[in-house]
Amino acid sequence: MSISCGALAQSAPYPNTRIENTQGLVQAEEGTYQFIIHDSKVMPAFTTNILYFIERERKQSIDVAIPLSENVTLFIPSREKINSENFEALAEMEL
Repeated sequence: MSISCGALAQSAPYPNTRIENTQGLVQAEEGTYQFIIHDSKVMPAFTTNILYFIERERKQSIDVAIPLSENVTLFIPSREKINSENFEALAEMEL
C-alpha cells in the first residue's frame, strides 16, 4: 500500500514515545496509523502506550511522519483524513 500524504509534518528523529499519565487520553484506533518498516529484518515491538502517543501527535489537517528509529517511521494521518467518508483503514505495518 502506498501513502499519499498531501501536507506532511515531519518530527525530529527518535522522540520519546512514553506517556506517563494516560488518564483522560484517547488511544488511536486500529487502521488510523501505520508503522513503515525500512528494513524487513527488523520487526519493532511497541506497548499500547504508543496508541496514546499517536493520538497526542495527530494534527487536525496535516499528516505526520515521525521517525521512531532508523528503521521505523510512524505515519499518522490527520483527523480530517481519517474522518472523511473515503478514508481506507491502513495496515498496521508497511514493509
